[in-house]
Amino acid sequence: MKQYESYKDSGVQWIGQIPSHWQMTKSKHIFSLITDNVCDKSLPKVALENIESGTGKYIETSSDFMGEGIEFQVNDILFGKLRPYLAKVYKADFRGQSVGDIYVFRPKENQDAGFLKYLMLSRPFISVVDGSTYGAKMPRANWDFISQMLLPTPNLDEQRIIASYLDHKVGQIDAVIVEKEAMVSDLTAYRSAVISEAVTRGLDKSAPLRDSGIDWIGKIPKHWQVVNLKRVSKIQTGNTPSTSIEKYWSNPTEDWFTPSDFDEMNIRLSHSARKLNECAFDEMACRVFNPGTVLVVGIGATLGKVGLVLSRCSSNQQINAVEFFEIINPLYGAYYLSSKTEVMKAQANSSTLPILTQTAMGELMFVLPPIEEQDQIVSHIESFTASITTTLAELQAEIADLQSYKSAIITEAVTGKVDLRDWKPKTVTA
Repeated sequence: MKQYESYKDSGVQWIGQIPSHWQMTKSKHIFSLITDNVCDKSLPKVALENIESGTGKYIETSSDFMGEGIEFQVNDILFGKLRPYLAKVYKADFRGQSVGDIYVFRPKENQDAGFLKYLMLSRPFISVVDGSTYGAKMPRANWDFISQMLLPTPNLDEQRIIASYLDHKVGQIDAVIVEKEAMVSDLTAYRSAVISEAVTRGLDKSAPLRDSGIDWIGKIPKHWQVVNLKRVSKIQTGNTPSTSIEKYWSNPTEDWFTPSDFDEMNIRLSHSARKLNECAFDEMACRVFNPGTVLVVGIGATLGKVGLVLSRCSSNQQINAVEFFEIINPLYGAYYLSSKTEVMKAQANSSTLPILTQTAMGELMFVLPPIEEQDQIVSHIESFTASITTTLAELQAEIADLQSYKSAIITEAVTGKVDLRDWKPKTVTA
């Protein structure tokens, strides 16, 4: 697309050059922070979980949020101030009340809400706000900082054209992303069904079956057993070496896994994002797990994710480590546990942050075929699902590319890198 005839330096690094006729304006002169408590308590409530990360879309939920919020009007901008890197930005299309960690911004009279939404969704804007946050565990954006930010400001007509263009273009990209995400969901479900069928029914369809006595397991081959996981494995939890002892964290070479290292598509864990110095292992400052140990996330939103480690490693305390006895092929154990994520979630405690303790995990019922059949099941799963896993990886890469493309389009448009003044949506003729 064409560029503007002339540009000038914005004076702001993340914005760069802007069209010569655009202005740079402090945020507080573009939109106001609304802090008035709601008057009509019957208004619908909107919390962070109602705002989809990075898209500006509203998500219906069944949650009943406590407390009174800040009243917002149509075309107000709701901006998630907790962990701003999540890019939770919503342009309200109904009147309601925001609850929790949300700023309510109201555009000034000569500002377009659609343009502001996309400006706040742009990756550079989010990065700058995120870099200003305070609080290590629960980083929050600060209005004092946001209010002083210099932002590119085209005239109202251009703002509306840019917003209209992005509504059209982003809508097209999002539609493709939704299609690919649906394909990922279907393939993932099919892959999970193949694994679950293999580890609970075996490969011999003619084998006589018996009732396992467990509703969520159902029937199993007659010669198989059902035992508690603790009877066929040693279960531990990870831990974190003292962060005040520098030598444990300097010149790191040894894997130290956290929940963020797990990948649903790959049963084997390759390398961790954060590592330890080997002296932490030698001095027993952390629990060391042997190759073949199966790690299971035991806390939070990713509870139940599974990975088999290929070399000596450690993990943090959010992970349970299952070291199977010799009667279990570790890969069979990993595939079995990966198929029981929902069961593990159900066995977790019912607190706000679900936790699957070592004790609760040890009580998980485990289907035990003879070792020869375990080996056959693993070979079948790996052969049968290889192409599915490859396709899933390709789809995920395509989705990531589309997300990056969308982000680039938004940033280029709201910072004036392309001239959209003559843009009009194409009309479809019969």
